[in-house]
Amino acid sequence: SDASLQGSGAVLVQNGRPIAFTSKKFSPAERGYTTGEQELLAIIHALREWRCYLEGRPFVVKTDHKPLTFLQGVPTLNRRQARWLEYMARFNFTWEHLSGSLNVADALSRHPSLHAVILSVVTRRQSAASEVTTSGFAQRIVQGYASDSWFKDARNLEPYKQERGLWIRTDGERRQIVVPNDDLLRRDILARLHKDPLAGHVGVTRLVELARRNFWWSSLAQDAARFVQQCDDCQRSKPLS
Repeated sequence: SDASLQGSGAVLVQNGRPIAFTSKKFSPAERGYTTGEQELLAIIHALREWRCYLEGRPFVVKTDHKPLTFLQGVPTLNRRQARWLEYMARFNFTWEHLSGSLNVADALSRHPSLHAVILSVVTRRQSAASEVTTSGFAQRIVQGYASDSWFKDARNLEPYKQERGLWIRTDGERRQIVVPNDDLLRRDILARLHKDPLAGHVGVTRLVELARRNFWWSSLAQDAARFVQQCDDCQRSKPLS
């Protein structure tokens, strides 16, 4: 991070690539904060901006301002500082010092119209599709086969191959996992793909495309459409007509 008296800026990075930027001017009162408080406020701004992507996932906050943890040494917190610590406690992140010369967003702080503190947030996680196929979902899918009568009829399974307990469907170059008839399981898969930090809250067409890269079930398109229609965040962000 680069200290500034005008405002704060942040970059969200995944796998070394910037995927989102944000900036916010300090209010007159905020411009009177100490440098350490302004740096912390920059982080608070970034956490609020990208809460839906970061909450519940581990990530790293990189900054070149060394005293960022000064609040932990303050004998008595004021109300503002206490609120900040309480809000940050909702997230699973670690601090990492980053030299200003190495900051991937350092150039933004030099922009004459920005004058912002830069916060580089690096998420450490797989893509949603990779996470789904390599996580506990595989075990849930295998368990789901046992309770789905469709998989008990050998004729239904003739077009597919079984690998490590998973039934695989080949569609051109795609290798798709056949997902059993389990509403909760299917919804959880769609939820992971719909809220991928790399893609944001994707629409129906994109969600179907992402899902079909790795999964298949007969009602996938209809389920994806219903999921997006029921997503509160998506409905709130729709423009008024």
